[in-house]
Amino acid sequence: MDEHTFSVLEFSKIKNQLKEKISTATGELIVENITPKINLPQIFNTQRETTEMREIISYDGTPPFSRLEDISSELKRSAVKGSILDAKKIIKILKVLKTSRLIKKFLLKTKEKYPLIKERAEKIRTFSELEKEIIQCIDEDGVVLDRASPELRKIRRDIIKKEQALKNKLETIIRSSRFAAIIQEPLITVRQNRYVIPVKQEKKAKFPGIVHDKSDSGATLFIEPFIVVELNNLLRQLIKDEEQEILKILQRITSLIGERAQEINDSVLSLGEIDFIYARAVLADKMKAVEPKLNQNGFINLIQARHPLLQGPVVPININLGKAFNILVITGPNTGGKTVTLKTVGILTLMAQCGLHIPAAEGSEVPIFKKIFCDIGDEQSIEQNLSTFSSHMKYIVQILREADSESLVLLDELGAGTDPTEGAALGMAVLDFLRKKETNVIATTHHDSLKTYAYLTKGVCNARVEFDEETLKPTFEISIGLPGKSCAFIIAQKLGLAPEVVSRAQSFLSQEKIKADNLIEKIEEDRKLIEKEKNLIEVAKEESIEIRDKLEKELNKIEENKKEIILKTYREAEKILKETQNRAEKIIEKLNKKKVLSKESKGPLLEQMQAISKEIQDEIVKIKPEKELIKNQNIEIGDYVLVKSLNKKGIILSYSTKSEKCKIQIDNMKMLVSIFDIEKVDKLDKAPEKYSHIGNGFDRGLSGRDSFSLSKIKTFRNEISIRQLTIEEVQPVLEKYLDDAYLLGVSPVYIIHGKGKGVLREEVKKMLDKIPFIKSFKPGGAKEGGIGVTVVYLEK
Repeated sequence: MDEHTFSVLEFSKIKNQLKEKISTATGELIVENITPKINLPQIFNTQRETTEMREIISYDGTPPFSRLEDISSELKRSAVKGSILDAKKIIKILKVLKTSRLIKKFLLKTKEKYPLIKERAEKIRTFSELEKEIIQCIDEDGVVLDRASPELRKIRRDIIKKEQALKNKLETIIRSSRFAAIIQEPLITVRQNRYVIPVKQEKKAKFPGIVHDKSDSGATLFIEPFIVVELNNLLRQLIKDEEQEILKILQRITSLIGERAQEINDSVLSLGEIDFIYARAVLADKMKAVEPKLNQNGFINLIQARHPLLQGPVVPININLGKAFNILVITGPNTGGKTVTLKTVGILTLMAQCGLHIPAAEGSEVPIFKKIFCDIGDEQSIEQNLSTFSSHMKYIVQILREADSESLVLLDELGAGTDPTEGAALGMAVLDFLRKKETNVIATTHHDSLKTYAYLTKGVCNARVEFDEETLKPTFEISIGLPGKSCAFIIAQKLGLAPEVVSRAQSFLSQEKIKADNLIEKIEEDRKLIEKEKNLIEVAKEESIEIRDKLEKELNKIEENKKEIILKTYREAEKILKETQNRAEKIIEKLNKKKVLSKESKGPLLEQMQAISKEIQDEIVKIKPEKELIKNQNIEIGDYVLVKSLNKKGIILSYSTKSEKCKIQIDNMKMLVSIFDIEKVDKLDKAPEKYSHIGNGFDRGLSGRDSFSLSKIKTFRNEISIRQLTIEEVQPVLEKYLDDAYLLGVSPVYIIHGKGKGVLREEVKKMLDKIPFIKSFKPGGAKEGGIGVTVVYLEK
């Protein structure tokens, strides 16, 4: 894509916005050289990287970027044998190494969710030993520390001692009454790196020493007394030794950096790539942009798209191209948004191919173009002696030569700048040439001939920018399928042009023009009518959906009531059968006791009563509820249920679909009940939490507790025996017991399973490993039952 396209679409401004978010010099260089990609998988990965980084920022926080300077020249210099970097440049490198390490650590924390970012982060190398060495030797202000080497520490200690001795001697001179009248001020200062005393100029002869400087007025001389010259010389030598030692240290560190210079450089490049991804993510969040869908079919579908450089409230546009038609001709009044539409499509396509998210709604789709051509704006060139038309035509010639089916062409004011008839004819010819090459084109124009061409030609479609004739202002909305009007007469009349002038102007229009305008007006009226009907249909559709949902709810309610009535009737019938059978058996028993019946008469009577019982049973079967009524409850062993006939809650130990009975434990009692007499419920009510152990019982703070909680605490024991239970029965019983112990705060508890072969003991251990509130458990002690008991400690 040529520089002309980037210039016309103002892509440099997008780059500037990215640079504002960049932290590294390498990242800034990457942004400067960014170019749209044309490989679909590559673009897809780049888009996904932006999405992953946005998610990291949203859910995991901002990566710890800080402003980093370019260190490329320092790395090159360090690779040269014998070179020395100064301390501040070494600290600059340290800052890059440290930031790289922190960024890598931060991003790898989220590696499972963000594979592309993980892959990028793993390319960053860390240099922990080099970091430690630099930190050991140099502080963050670039000062070489005493601990950098034993020799440096010794030299600096000697410097301190010599300075102190020197100052002490000079203090003696200053305080001496002998020199009181000679010294200008009683202070010690430094001139030419030597300690001196300020002496009055006229008293110089009375103060033996070497003059190193004088004041601006000449009234004061700065003299080094002869008595301290040797000390000053020693101090200067120590300072030179210090400088030499510092150079040795810096050279050593520079050499260490040079050994890893290439690796550091590669790592810096990887950090720059991540910085670029981060900048794309932050810019996308600022623009409220989305990851676009991508295709190679030339299909553009922008939903609620906004130009990224427009400030303030922006009217979003919907535009599509590349399926039903490849060429879109946009018409309408000036300042209506035609040119902005061209630029929006162009710059959003460029952004997508650079891996940037686009300011549009979810579902927006962008194709991959190998070339984008833009002929937008006034291309007049005084230097080249080209008029506006000539300049446009020169670029169009290039477009016609280079454009193909994988190109996007954006043409503004096609056919303008010359005779309208000839300009329109040229415009149609250009569009027809590009249509045959299957090039995707969006063109704006004011020529009626191009509207007609778009209407009559397959693969070409009209569009218009909307205009409010009442306010005389554009709405900036795009309507595809309809040609636009210039609205010149309407605007002129609204602005006060005499009606007779407007009427006279209209009389000069050709009949074809008048017919075309009338046709457009009729189409617009039909469109509004269709839109109105469409809205009414939508409302009716929503109402019908609402009525359907309401009826479904009522039917479900009726079905539930029906099921409940059937269950209730069946339970009552079953109850009547049992009562009848019991009464019959009692009657026979009484007759037997009174010996009223003989053996001969007892047989027929029993048969008769059994026949009656069978008839009752058959009648009950007729109203027996469908098995689905039971299956729908999804009842399993261990579930908590309500026994409706008793209004008591318990836990299922076992059940049989064949006998339609289930064994239930309610408190410390087990019973068989009909599966039609139970209903699945949540866990049993919680017991009170406040209590304290006293021996084997509890001291309860039970004021305000319900009767269930009171009875639970009174009956609860801190041991349970499961020796008589099977493995299948153990799990629900033990789970319920431990739940109660946990809720009551009882710890420890003792599970008595016996010794035997250890099957129950192993089952108990497996269960305890899976329960989250179990703190620990162990076999019982010698006095607690040994391995026949497991002692369990529960969390509070």
